[in-house]
Amino acid sequence: MGPLLFILQAELILILQDLNDYNQWFSGQPRSLVDRLRDVLTSPCHAFGEMFSMGGQLLDVLYPYLCLVYLGSSLDFLLKALFGLQSFLDDCFVILLLFIMYHKVVTQRLAG
Repeated sequence: MGPLLFILQAELILILQDLNDYNQWFSGQPRSLVDRLRDVLTSPCHAFGEMFSMGGQLLDVLYPYLCLVYLGSSLDFLLKALFGLQSFLDDCFVILLLFIMYHKVVTQRLAG
């Protein structure tokens, strides 16, 4: 019975640690710099996972891909060379639209 009790205690400690982490995450308590850095590094992964999921409508799924193709295309580099600041502002607008699409997907998931 000794090893089984040790395993159950270890699992209980892990569960309580996960519960404490969850409560700290969502309670608004101050967080350490390392935790904030970890969030910054993992947030884009979650954002792209949500944005490129197949759960939305066709436009919701297709739009982020088209934005990324536009931002990485050679046409965009040509426009940057010709128009400078205007093309940069255009890229900022496309990135803003990507964030709006991400917000829409997340709120739809939370709503139902």
